[in-house]
Amino acid sequence: MKKARISFIILILLSVVAFAALPGASAETEPAVYRLIPYMEQSDAVFDVQTALLRLGYLGKGSDFTLGIFDDATLKALRLFCEDNHIALPAEGISPEIQKYLLEKSPSPRAASEEGALTRLFFMRGGYMAPLSYEVTLTGDGYVIAENEGRPRPLDPSLAAEMIRVVEECGMKRWDGFRGSNPYVLDGESFSLTMEFADGTTVYASGENSFPDGYGEASARLDEIFEKAAMSRLAGVYRYEGEGFGGDFTLTLNADGSYTFYEGPLSSYMGGGTWRVYLNAVDLNEENGFELSFTFGVEEGALIYLSGSSDPFPYVKVKDRERFVRTESEEESMKLFIDGTPVPVTWENNESVTALRGLLPLEVSMSMYGGFEQVGPLGRGLPRDDRQTVTAPGDIVLYSGNQIVVFYGSNSWAYTPLGHINLSPGEMAGLLSGGDVVLTVTE
Repeated sequence: MKKARISFIILILLSVVAFAALPGASAETEPAVYRLIPYMEQSDAVFDVQTALLRLGYLGKGSDFTLGIFDDATLKALRLFCEDNHIALPAEGISPEIQKYLLEKSPSPRAASEEGALTRLFFMRGGYMAPLSYEVTLTGDGYVIAENEGRPRPLDPSLAAEMIRVVEECGMKRWDGFRGSNPYVLDGESFSLTMEFADGTTVYASGENSFPDGYGEASARLDEIFEKAAMSRLAGVYRYEGEGFGGDFTLTLNADGSYTFYEGPLSSYMGGGTWRVYLNAVDLNEENGFELSFTFGVEEGALIYLSGSSDPFPYVKVKDRERFVRTESEEESMKLFIDGTPVPVTWENNESVTALRGLLPLEVSMSMYGGFEQVGPLGRGLPRDDRQTVTAPGDIVLYSGNQIVVFYGSNSWAYTPLGHINLSPGEMAGLLSGGDVVLTVTE
């Protein structure tokens, strides 16, 4: 019993000495270097953390100083350090005192990211379906992404940041040199990874039915990121190359994962639901009444209807591999703002839009009308080609040749189409249903 009391007193004294050495405990002395232990016992994870801190200059070689007892707090700064060095953080966490010390001493995250920035990531997966590859490259204007060696397009900064987190959190640098193969699996998956960093570090890994630690989580998270990038790229209005039901058959894919289709002016049904991208295919699931699903292949600027994996459309008979072509426009540089908020637009390629461009910069005071649209005067007439149309949320049309209308609901009338805002019906209602707005169109 006496020996236990002595041990307890020693423990208290050590804790007091440790606290006295913390930053802020003395204004005159620099805090001592630390050796970290969780509640009276070492573990491999703790030694790994020590190694990371030693490499980062937070520990002195041979130091024996013991600091505190671990609690359940998560140390953000130490976590970042450990991720950078592919070191596992102890599950117990770090005491707030150490947290304060490391936060004070940590280098700026921006500087650290610039020094070891990911400059290129190439990731390819293959299996029973055609291989799909993504190449992400850092340019002077940010990251760009190319799918299957296609044309590079800007990658949204939030998706680029998430990609970098996946690389760090899944320890993908540790995959360097991995060459795996499992000859006993007859059908499965293969992968290839190349990463390059600003400091000259390169990572190469590949496998066939054999994968490095963390591969499952990393590949799933990267798939989600790349799918969002693909959905952003594919969002737009597509027009069926064949005959619609009394007019144009259009399919609109929104970047938020919703879609609408309208088979033509004689159709009484407006389709809608959710869509997603998987490998080189776009899958649509109908949610507006009919239990339908559709699958399209993806080509540059077009969707290819795959009848073997799709239900028929309600009114128009679309044949296998017939195309829905994206409505590209020479006026894609035109930008649209609603009360100062930029919105993504696919403009029509017609004389009306060309004439509209001649009015830029344009500001139109809009007024709510009918509970489904906002309308405003252009101040002059534009060329018109009115046709009976059932509009959808996001549609932009010319009315009577001299008024611009933006819909957050639906209406049937004779309009000249100008374009479509690639947002969901809910987002359109949020922008337009609360009161009159100002519409701005610029180069």
